[in-house]
Amino acid sequence: MPPSVLAETPLDAAFRAQIEAPDNEAARLRFCERLLDAELILLLEEEPEDERLRPRVFDLEEGAFVLAFDRDDRLAAFVDAAVPFAALPGRRLIGMMAGRGIGL
Repeated sequence: MPPSVLAETPLDAAFRAQIEAPDNEAARLRFCERLLDAELILLLEEEPEDERLRPRVFDLEEGAFVLAFDRDDRLAAFVDAAVPFAALPGRRLIGMMAGRGIGL
């Protein structure tokens, strides 16, 4: 895996801080802020059509989830092939997923 894929991003750091201190409300809020402000790369089922996005949904034991990455090299390392994707602000992605019962 290229070293750049492993380099910690601000979103990684905020996530790690939240995990290391699960009762720390400030750490949780910092992670949420970083997620909302980040440009996320969403894995899609197919190329966008008329600006409509159809995220690829993974049905897991815990429920349905979409995958989004904070860097394109991480998406590439995950799928190891050319796939349709869309880059959008975390705030927009969270808004799209709200109320659908699908996790990120």
